[in-house]
Amino acid sequence: MGITTVLPILRAHTGRAKLYWGLREGSLLRALESELRGVHMTVSVGRRLDVKEILEKELEVLPEDPAVVVSGPGAMSDEVRAAVCEISARLGRPVTLVDEAFSW
Repeated sequence: MGITTVLPILRAHTGRAKLYWGLREGSLLRALESELRGVHMTVSVGRRLDVKEILEKELEVLPEDPAVVVSGPGAMSDEVRAAVCEISARLGRPVTLVDEAFSW
């Protein structure tokens, strides 16, 4: 599960952090409810997140060197990687990308 990679990173990070999480169904969200307490997050159940739109919005307003962590299927990681590269080039500043890809 992609969230198992992201949770320790969220816990260790002391700065501004947001979690955007797309799930096929809500049982995992309910199971991890206590682990996610206090996490600023947007969750989409049963519907794909528009990762490019999210990254556009978030990366344009961050004043410092931002980092993006993606953990999910290969196609989603590819989409995030392409969007980060495009946005970073347009903004003229680096964006750190951590890609924790998994597959079945």
